[in-house]
Amino acid sequence: MGRGALAPLPMLVIALVAALILAVRIEEWRLGAERRRAAAVLLSESNRSARRDTTRDVALENTRVAKLLGDSLRLFEKQVVQVSQRRDALDRALGRERVARYAATAVVDSLTRVVASDSVVRDPHEVRAAKFDLRQEPYTIVAEVEVPLPPDSPKMRVKVAVDPIPIVARVACSDVGGGAREASVSVETPTWVSVRLGTVAQAPDVCSRSPGRESILHWPRLATRRLVLGVGRAWGVDRRGRWAVFVGAGIAL
Repeated sequence: MGRGALAPLPMLVIALVAALILAVRIEEWRLGAERRRAAAVLLSESNRSARRDTTRDVALENTRVAKLLGDSLRLFEKQVVQVSQRRDALDRALGRERVARYAATAVVDSLTRVVASDSVVRDPHEVRAAKFDLRQEPYTIVAEVEVPLPPDSPKMRVKVAVDPIPIVARVACSDVGGGAREASVSVETPTWVSVRLGTVAQAPDVCSRSPGRESILHWPRLATRRLVLGVGRAWGVDRRGRWAVFVGAGIAL
């Protein structure tokens, strides 16, 4: 009689565990949905701020950055709009998926300098000639000038070389709370270059965090779990097997 009454116990335990797992799963989904809604609201606000943002010289606002850059570098920054990217004709031609696009315009400082020649030549025909050598970063200029007697016209031969422009772009992500992250792009250049950042946009996934913990119902690899549920046979000190439910922290496969 007693054994017959205990026979349905394993099925009852399994039903209780299944109900508990279902309840945990529903609560997990509800919390995840709330986090996604909160992150979407924060991302929308971040994008509104990014659309109003303009290019700024970071060293003017941050003394630590100014000390690191010194007198030879400049750092320009602007917030990035995080929206889904659509392929254009160039992306389709390349056969690639674009995740970000950062437009910028670089302007090299103009050169204004008065130079006196160290080499003046006067030939028997009264043709005056002079040669000029000038180095002002990023320019290297060599000029030769000839001024003949009238009616001939003066002539000048000029060679202007411009140094290569080293540019380093950095994409940074910063937490703004609620699971949302703000994106910004910084462009590092020499001091003789000014940069104006235009449309800067990237896919939201670029700055999104990978899930820190997996669902308690999804175990593709070994991982620590906050909550482990299980049912099975347990043996006590009397060496008699019994059906039991396990609830607690542990390692799952």
